[in-house]
Amino acid sequence: MLTLATVPCYPANMNHEAEAKCECIALADLAAVPMGGDDLDVRVFATVKPVLEHGGPQWWLYLSSCSSCGQNWLVAQEERIFDDYFLKRLSVPEAGQIVASGDWPEEFSTYERVLTVGHALSKPCMFFDPLAASLIMTAQDLRKERPTIAVDEIARLIGSTPAQVELMLGANVG
Repeated sequence: MLTLATVPCYPANMNHEAEAKCECIALADLAAVPMGGDDLDVRVFATVKPVLEHGGPQWWLYLSSCSSCGQNWLVAQEERIFDDYFLKRLSVPEAGQIVASGDWPEEFSTYERVLTVGHALSKPCMFFDPLAASLIMTAQDLRKERPTIAVDEIARLIGSTPAQVELMLGANVG
């Protein structure tokens, strides 16, 4: 069992020397870090390490802490539509709440919320195959998460068309 004593929940910016060794100070409080490309992800995750995974239906969500400056981050790993990590800067009490009681912030609590944040911070990938498996799985997951979500809304979230989403919702993915 993880407790606050066994999980680092350091105060941010413990010292200025540590800041030079990590990317935390350069990141916004709510940031998108692309997977690949200019290697920002490699630089960020050289020091930002997972502390606690949410698990279960929120497979994309985990708490991380920077081993250099101690900054805590809520991380949503989104590789289906955006190919980005979305990071939310957390205070020590917010990180402690996650560890102590499993009370996670709402920011990335559903995949729909992750994709909504994605649209605010980034752009969806362009798919050559309009019925790619990752699009189909995401459309179906969004419908499972919120059965009343409109086809138009799913289309907007995944960067597709309503007609394609209708096909996706009826598709069999194995």
